[in-house]
Amino acid sequence: MARVPPRGTVSRELLDVVSRQYGLQPLSDHSDLEDSFNLNVVVRDGDQRLVVRVYRSSTTAPRLEAVQRVRRFLIDDGLPFAPLRPTLEGCGWCEFDGRLIEVEQFVPSQTYMESFEHIRLAMPVLAHLHNRLGLAPATGAAAAAPVANHVDSAHVVESVAAGLAVARSASLSAEESRYAAIAETLSHRLRRAEKQDGGRLRCQLVHGDFWDDNVKFTGSRVSLITDLDFMGVRPRVDDLALTLFYTNERLGRDDSSGQRPAQLRELVDAYDEALRPRLSKAERQALPYAIARTPLCFIAQSADSGAAAAAQVLRERGPVLSWALTTINDRRWTTAFG
Repeated sequence: MARVPPRGTVSRELLDVVSRQYGLQPLSDHSDLEDSFNLNVVVRDGDQRLVVRVYRSSTTAPRLEAVQRVRRFLIDDGLPFAPLRPTLEGCGWCEFDGRLIEVEQFVPSQTYMESFEHIRLAMPVLAHLHNRLGLAPATGAAAAAPVANHVDSAHVVESVAAGLAVARSASLSAEESRYAAIAETLSHRLRRAEKQDGGRLRCQLVHGDFWDDNVKFTGSRVSLITDLDFMGVRPRVDDLALTLFYTNERLGRDDSSGQRPAQLRELVDAYDEALRPRLSKAERQALPYAIARTPLCFIAQSADSGAAAAAQVLRERGPVLSWALTTINDRRWTTAFG
């Protein structure tokens, strides 16, 4: 996995370039949307608010062109992505200091996908998004994100091993060593459990990060979907699994009542109602394992970090890896969605 370049920063020079390229008034009033993967800055141009998105240096022009093409396709179909504003020369972006920049309309919202009720309301929207992305133009640049937040089932053992090799080059504590062993065991068990699924799962272009403040609400309506940074081709159930994994984290992974699988099944069913074609039996059976695989991406990503940083990932992610290993041995989870 590629090393993640640093996030951009706001500067007077950057704002001046945007003003000139887009024909805006001098930009003095601005605020950073700090939780976003890229630098997103809200600016004012007279009475109008705009979002200036400064991509990380890993995003190339072909990748951004492919993402914008898909985005226009989704907007034309009525999905709530913010319209882009072209430069004065009619281009979809400009460039500053080796980073690509785009400008879009600011879309106000009241809240984001944070509660179980909001997540349930968002599930048919995710299904419709998958329906349309399955028909969207998926060039090579669209198919693979420059920075991955996903580890696929076919390479899970090798990807995790690479991250663990970096972590183990440090002097690990007993706790860190235990978590490393858990990650290794989890990857091998998932490899065995998922080995037969690859050819039976529907692969297509997916959003890649349908979660949290990437999905915004006005009342009970999804009013904005953002962030196609992690868009790529993968099993659609892996994309659904990411949302379910983080939902479980938000609600509290230590579910003493034992009702969590049933709650997540409710979300899966709400998604499936709007999905075309509907989830197959193989896809439903694959979901528990895809959910458990989701946190292993953090271990895989640490292959491109230093030993101390990789050891820190083990400390921070170890508890959820322990939880994931438990779930794939728990029949309540492995049969929850089938």
